[in-house]
Amino acid sequence: MDVAHFKTGNSSGGSVHDYIARGDGCSGYAGELWTSGGIKWPNDLVADKKKITGILTEMSAGPDQINYIVLGIGINVNMKDFPEELRANAISMAMISGKTYHRAEVIQRVMKSLEKYYRMFLDSGNLAFMKEKYNERLVHMNKEISVHEIRRVWKGVSRGINDIGELIVSTDAGDTIVRSGEVSIRGVYGYAE
Repeated sequence: MDVAHFKTGNSSGGSVHDYIARGDGCSGYAGELWTSGGIKWPNDLVADKKKITGILTEMSAGPDQINYIVLGIGINVNMKDFPEELRANAISMAMISGKTYHRAEVIQRVMKSLEKYYRMFLDSGNLAFMKEKYNERLVHMNKEISVHEIRRVWKGVSRGINDIGELIVSTDAGDTIVRSGEVSIRGVYGYAE
């Protein structure tokens, strides 16, 4: 996938594209993967309030252009158990469905979905085409959240993403835009609440 023509102002959508790819790719196996879960912005898919998949993104950019983006996608596929320190916050596809999955097939479906949504992004230049679907799956939509920035922690109400994948958070002072890579979000009452 060529990203050389991307402008840095449009870069916040990397995680959002990946979500829909992973969500569509994983949910293609069994509807039960989505019955109790959704998206925790910016980079986790959750089920039963536990992380099932996450992403790390590395980007090289100049002042006005992205040189490359590397996505690292981790999907908990066939694990039957996790170490004690992870049990409260991690779950796998197999633990949700009771099935065993072929990892190569999971990767193939995720990559097909990623390519599909990437092409849609290239055609439109933004993420408006997926905003409604994404916001329907956002587990903290219209809920109080805690935003952890480098120098401060503050609270607000999650209002979903805008057309370029940034999170809109309402506070008493008005709406604030939160960009991917700038903050991490923890549910006020637990991992994905």
